[in-house]
Amino acid sequence: MPQQASINAVQSGQAQQQHPAADQRQRGRQPHERATWKVCLGYYGPAFGGWQFVKGQEGQSVQEAVQAALQQLLDARRAVAPAAAEGARHANGHLNGSDGSSSAVPHRTIKRLRRPQPVVLAAAGRTDRSVHALGQVLSFYTWDDGVTQQDILSAISAARPGLLRAWHAERVPRSFHATFSAHWRRYLYLLPLRTPRRTAGTAGEAASTVAAAAAGTAEDAPAAAASLPGGRMGAVCAGKALERLLDGEAAAVDAAPDVDPARVASLLAQLEGRELDYAVFARDTPAGKDCRCCLLRARAWAGRLPDAQRTPVLAVELLGNRFLRRMVRVLAATAVREAVPQGAVFGPPCGAAAGAAGAAAAAADQAAAAAATPHEQAAAWDARALLRAVAIGDRSLTAPAAPAEGLCFLEAGYGPLPA
Repeated sequence: MPQQASINAVQSGQAQQQHPAADQRQRGRQPHERATWKVCLGYYGPAFGGWQFVKGQEGQSVQEAVQAALQQLLDARRAVAPAAAEGARHANGHLNGSDGSSSAVPHRTIKRLRRPQPVVLAAAGRTDRSVHALGQVLSFYTWDDGVTQQDILSAISAARPGLLRAWHAERVPRSFHATFSAHWRRYLYLLPLRTPRRTAGTAGEAASTVAAAAAGTAEDAPAAAASLPGGRMGAVCAGKALERLLDGEAAAVDAAPDVDPARVASLLAQLEGRELDYAVFARDTPAGKDCRCCLLRARAWAGRLPDAQRTPVLAVELLGNRFLRRMVRVLAATAVREAVPQGAVFGPPCGAAAGAAGAAAAAADQAAAAAATPHEQAAAWDARALLRAVAIGDRSLTAPAAPAEGLCFLEAGYGPLPA
């Protein structure tokens, strides 16, 4: 057996000598191979027309701004990179290294560096118009392996100063894809609560908090994501006029003093860990789309913004494997509505829901509630309101999407869930 082990070792060594390029790829990357980058960035939502470019849309998209910045960077480098590679090729004189591998830059690599390199971006979440991001993740690749982390961060942050900022960049394996490699995504919705001195509260008034990354420093972004709400507030958001809302959205969500955050939390908790068809909470979904999602965390709590007024807010956090268009905002608005007794649609039998939709809502839990007392029945109906909406599948029973300005894309995960 020892002899056989030695033979295997020798054969392995011979194989490495016969394929030095493969061995070098195992130990490290080849010069001028395709480089894949992962970038984390934040942006102030109302300054953009959403993440994705849509022909004819109003305002520049985040995708357009980032893509143009990276394209300009790579085009500038493309003008000088081939000359530098050609110089290295002649300097090396086509001599081989001691390991038998060529140390010269291949001619085909130089030709590749001379060709235009269109930037193709992938993102963890395609945020709607006016939605903020603190930890949006994107990926792209380039054949220029000389580009550095600082080159990328500086180029993106200079595109829209104070409104868009890249705070982390790293080389990742070629197989990494910001969209398809993500295991989960995390959103936060902030809804200011009314107090005796505030006659109304709208989701848009929380914009300066959820857009903290756009105007802070690189160190602020992770801290704000870890402690919610938190981080240093950016003055860039103060006094900004709210952008025109999308059709079918609420102009404001009135969070009256009688909204009970614990009740909102109880409604959302019913959804945790269940794979459900969330089509009822989505908008503009194409026919035949798979609308099954799993919320791994769904919770709500009351807090205060770290502003001068210490504004009271209701925070709704949703973490799931995937989200549908406007799903977070419709879900948050519906949960708030059901937490207010006067506005709840899913109440005891003969409640606010009327007509065929009301009859369907009553039938959904009739068997489960038949044996309960009136008090227990009312409590059970309230707690299962969101589940009942899913079961019925009638979008008319859900609330209009809450304003986009109150929503922030916090982060995307590519590993285990955070504790």
